[in-house]
Amino acid sequence: MTMGMLQRYFLKVGNSYYSSKEIERDLRDHHQTEKYYSISRFGIGFLSCFLNGDYAEVSTLYFDSDKNRREEETTNSNMNKHYGLRLQVTGLSGYYTLLNQSQNHFTNEPMPNPGDFVTETSYQQERNGYRKNAGTSIAIRLNPGKLGTLNLKNTVEKYLCGSRVPVYYNNERIGQTYEEIMEVAHAVAGEKVYELTDELKEQFDQIFPEASGQYPKIVITTIPLDTKEDYILQGVSGVLVKYDVRFEKTSCWKVKDLKYSVSGEFEGYGRSFQMELFIDNVDSSYEWERLKEEYDEHSVEELVKAFENCDVCPKSEGTLGEVWSPFHESYSLFEAWKSYHDYTQERCMHVFLEECGIPDIICPEIGFPGEFIKCVYQGVYAGKINEYGMQAPYMGIFFMENAWKPTTQASRITVTQLPIEVSLFIWSVVNKYNLSKLLRGQRAYASRVNFTKGDWKKIENTPLQQWTMENLKNYFEKRIDFLKKPSLENRYICHRYIDTDDNAELLLLNMYQDAYLQEHNLMEIDYEKGQAISFLEKEKNESDEILDLFPPMRFCKAMNDKSRRFLCSAEPDYRKGITLDHPFMIWIMKNAVLMNKYYQRQFKQIIDCLCCKMATVIIFEANAIHQQLISLPEHHGVDVYNFPQLSSDDFWYMEDDETSI
Repeated sequence: MTMGMLQRYFLKVGNSYYSSKEIERDLRDHHQTEKYYSISRFGIGFLSCFLNGDYAEVSTLYFDSDKNRREEETTNSNMNKHYGLRLQVTGLSGYYTLLNQSQNHFTNEPMPNPGDFVTETSYQQERNGYRKNAGTSIAIRLNPGKLGTLNLKNTVEKYLCGSRVPVYYNNERIGQTYEEIMEVAHAVAGEKVYELTDELKEQFDQIFPEASGQYPKIVITTIPLDTKEDYILQGVSGVLVKYDVRFEKTSCWKVKDLKYSVSGEFEGYGRSFQMELFIDNVDSSYEWERLKEEYDEHSVEELVKAFENCDVCPKSEGTLGEVWSPFHESYSLFEAWKSYHDYTQERCMHVFLEECGIPDIICPEIGFPGEFIKCVYQGVYAGKINEYGMQAPYMGIFFMENAWKPTTQASRITVTQLPIEVSLFIWSVVNKYNLSKLLRGQRAYASRVNFTKGDWKKIENTPLQQWTMENLKNYFEKRIDFLKKPSLENRYICHRYIDTDDNAELLLLNMYQDAYLQEHNLMEIDYEKGQAISFLEKEKNESDEILDLFPPMRFCKAMNDKSRRFLCSAEPDYRKGITLDHPFMIWIMKNAVLMNKYYQRQFKQIIDCLCCKMATVIIFEANAIHQQLISLPEHHGVDVYNFPQLSSDDFWYMEDDETSI
């Protein structure tokens, strides 16, 4: 900062340089055409230093010496004159001291900094106590009395991830910078195979003696997303990681007539990621635990002895005689047989990845449970995308900057909204690398009304659109082929291509393609042929601006009069399109602008029903909204009295047409 900037903005509460006209002039003077996005919004950020501190010191030097001279109003033309500033602030209600290098103010001591800061010493960073290089440093003295029960170090470790500069706490380094994370990712990019250490192999042999010597290998596939191939949005990058457990040969053995083997999967544990090895096909040991709790010890012991004397599961209850009589009403013979042997075989082994020398790229500092896609904005954790945790062999982290700011819960547990461009990129790149399980359980985008067709127009004719179309060409072609064919020929794959709430892995891709199809095609739906849709290319001057109020919904004209009777399929899982010239949709389109303006809640409720609700729900909700609107004293021009009443006759039922297709 210059002296003037420090006085105009930094020392004035509520004034932000980054929202001023001055930054626009400065960028223009230095031929910077791109908009600058800062984290500053209200001009009060510096005050937060005194939430937990009682003293702050600032050392700053502006990069443009010409502006420095103008701000100082000096006639000194000496190009070697230095313009560093040192500001010392004692609390919010205390005093401040401002030292100016150009006025030859003497500094008593160098700027406080971590003792091991990179490789530079304080002397190399400063000249007579002032900065040598352009930039700003801030040091805060914490007041333990203000911290209360807050553990500041743990809090910083929890939320800091991929910062642009190193962060220290009492000379101790915290977290990794963005460059460090990406450097590790590139160092291990591609598929890498890791083996258990000798100590872990010995432990494996002890826990799984039946599979002794048949050690698993850990295969890690790392995909940095800052490469030329995938860095398609300026300011959005990240890393995807796939974990796999491989055995050179299946480690199988038999216990009586039951087969068992060792298997493995990955899971988060605290702030680390670990591999769990366990006995496969053990799925009912808990039943034996329950049996032991329900029956007396002597009866259970007798049953165990009987089982141990059998080579296979007894074919009849009579084989066990009186031993089985206490259990026969509650358990089947095979159920008890298998649960007992599952109970005796149940074992597991946990291996932390760092024990095998595997780098934990996805920020181990972030310790929230169930996170498989993490979002970071400007070096600070913003939240996870998936709503609930699940065991998955994949993880991902996305770094966002500048305009790509996510909306998150106050707790920073879950991201509730991403810019539409970032959303499409994440869904596309995850599916491009066949890691769609990462998106399971993701509900933040389940409501289609988040993005309207008008929102999707932002992606038209952009590099992101071209990149998405190229990388997911096969999927989009298969989906169009599905939409063209009768539903009954594809009823078992409908769920994949119809964007229902539970289909989170493909929801955004389906919405994007629907927006594209709606923008460039006229679609006609034929219910006589099982909702088969035909596509006709639109004329360039044809525009349906009213559809921009809706999310992409595959609006279709009816192919014939019979098809015009149906609003849509009764079941959302098979709903290929919405009939645009059905009486209900004709009314909606005529009143959409006013409904969206004056009755937005009801308008969105109708949209949500048409997108993903059963016919019975649509009928109930639409007719209830009709009654609500009629009861209002003012209708604001909405034609409420001609609002069409819906019934089951307005919906197409797949079962009714099975014999005709």
